[in-house]
Amino acid sequence: MLNLLEKTATALIRKFSPMVICVTGSVGKTSTKEAIACTLSTSFRIRKTSRNYNNDFGVPISVIGGFESEEGFLSLCTILAYGLWQLYFGARFPEILIIEVGAGKVGEIERIAKWLKPNIVLVTNLPHIPSHLGVFGSKEMLIKEKKFLISAMDKDGVLIIDKDEANIEHFYGDFPGKIIFCNGDKFIKDGNYEITYRHKDNFTLPIGFNIEVRLDNPNKRSITFAGFLGIQNMKAIDMAILVAKHLNCTADKIQLGLQKYRPQSGRLRIIPEQNTSIIVLDDTFNASPYAVENSVNTLISLKKSDDQRRIAVLGDMLNLGKETENIHRETAIEVIPKVDILITVGNVSKVWQEFNADIHHLNKHFKNSLNAAHYIENIQKEGDLILFKGGHLTRLEKAVAFLTKCPSDYLVRQETYYNTHELDLNPISADHE
Repeated sequence: MLNLLEKTATALIRKFSPMVICVTGSVGKTSTKEAIACTLSTSFRIRKTSRNYNNDFGVPISVIGGFESEEGFLSLCTILAYGLWQLYFGARFPEILIIEVGAGKVGEIERIAKWLKPNIVLVTNLPHIPSHLGVFGSKEMLIKEKKFLISAMDKDGVLIIDKDEANIEHFYGDFPGKIIFCNGDKFIKDGNYEITYRHKDNFTLPIGFNIEVRLDNPNKRSITFAGFLGIQNMKAIDMAILVAKHLNCTADKIQLGLQKYRPQSGRLRIIPEQNTSIIVLDDTFNASPYAVENSVNTLISLKKSDDQRRIAVLGDMLNLGKETENIHRETAIEVIPKVDILITVGNVSKVWQEFNADIHHLNKHFKNSLNAAHYIENIQKEGDLILFKGGHLTRLEKAVAFLTKCPSDYLVRQETYYNTHELDLNPISADHE
């Protein structure tokens, strides 16, 4: 089936010749893909990777399109049929494909690159301790895998890369095409990122943020986003603007597209609890050292009254290999002490408890996310600001669902496939430690 999907996707690209934009990196791929898609959607017919289907099956499916159903063999057959229909009867295939490409196993990107052959590649971030070390064994092997996308481009290809990120020099040394360097740190500084708030019941509650971007000289334009937080969105927005300018989009069209940007579920989305003044920051999609530090930094940066508390619910980071415990001990240790209450979930995250003073005597560690949720329900109070951040197997989205009673489409991993207990981390263990 994989071969058939790849051949169908390849045939579609050959017939319709869309521009192929690929986004890779360890952190920020999906947000960058979403920002680019929004920004270009006002100027081009686009198709983007659905959700985060960025693996060997997900990439050809994203090229073919039409994938919003449950996973399974029948669904794959339906997608294949849709691809063949487009090949023989379709007339308005997208002008631009925006494809997220992840590295879940050795050889995966190499295989994808051979048939996808991108025109533009963006490398978002590869920190000193990247994700998937447990799979690739070393940072060098992970870099080698991601470079296959760049090697698949010729001298007409374009590489967009943030020169401020760690390990970036490994990607562009022998690239024969055009390189566009973005300066993410400068963009953040010049963008005047500012969290916006509302006031309710004497509490200060975040609602989004405002930035200023220079789309046409000499003036900056102010853009307001609602429903999510995180200064890391600035780098996604910066890369999206660079792509749009490279493709000669007008400043008005870029702004119109950017205003539609909203990261996918589980990425620092703001979810208010029903009928309360409690704010939940849902960052449950996944976790890496870089992302955990960003998330906790966002939590402690929030304004609050004296009666409000910042609560961090942190789950295990996964796929970090034999150094997992040491990496946990080295992650976010400068910001975790500033959290008012620390709840940890999983097998390894308990080590973070050593770095918090537990001033309210409410810190606890749990093996199961729902048990943590029941505990939080008992200790939370009006005005609390609660962050949930953890690796996907800690299933912290279940805790968010329990506490907020929000619609399922607000959350990650709500498909039937994810309801199996085998995907929970230690589902049998009920007691906190």
